[in-house]
Amino acid sequence: PHRFPVYRGVAAPCGQCANMSSKSGKPSVRIESMASEKKPLLGPELIESNGFSPASVRPPPDFRFYFVTSWVLFLEGLSGISGLSVSYFYKNELKVDPATLTQIMSMTNLPWTCKPIYGFVSDAFPIFGYRRRPYIFIAGIVGSAAWYFMSTWVTGVWQGFTCMLIASGSIAIANVMAEALVVERAQGESQEFASHLQSVVWGAATIGGLISSYLSGWLIDKKPGHSGPALTDRQV
Repeated sequence: PHRFPVYRGVAAPCGQCANMSSKSGKPSVRIESMASEKKPLLGPELIESNGFSPASVRPPPDFRFYFVTSWVLFLEGLSGISGLSVSYFYKNELKVDPATLTQIMSMTNLPWTCKPIYGFVSDAFPIFGYRRRPYIFIAGIVGSAAWYFMSTWVTGVWQGFTCMLIASGSIAIANVMAEALVVERAQGESQEFASHLQSVVWGAATIGGLISSYLSGWLIDKKPGHSGPALTDRQV
């Protein structure tokens, strides 16, 4: 039987081939093989043309995905809880003038300017085959240790700056990894689904920010001289 050439999975009769080779009399067309393309056979355009959505092919995100990404962004919003107490700690215990304090607080934001580097490193150097979650775990451990030393070990200005710089870098790394997980999960999905993921994780960040805005002032009021348990600036 006559075999029809296949163009991207659709059989095209030879009568549709306008250009014929003068030597062989065969259609002078370039046949593209589906197997040679580095695309999934069931791509988004093929899925939509057949009437079903990508969500019906890929399972929806599970609880662990939502928990990891939302928790990271929630802690990012909650990290502002220490801002007011850190200012009092530098001013009252380390006797830092306002100009120096402003410089220190500005320099601790430097890790946030290097966010693309964290993504490149995690892509190039996976840990145990994973490119995101181990970095989130390590960033959490290092950040917790930095704040622990900030509350127990710091006795000088630059010691405090070092701890705050490490803590800020840890939050920045975890933020990049969580956002990368969201972006990777949203690939090939509808715009509505991608917006849903962004709303969930950034909603968690907003909740953390609201809690930190309330608790930072409340914890400062619990210092000696006020009613309630006594907390120093360092403890806060």
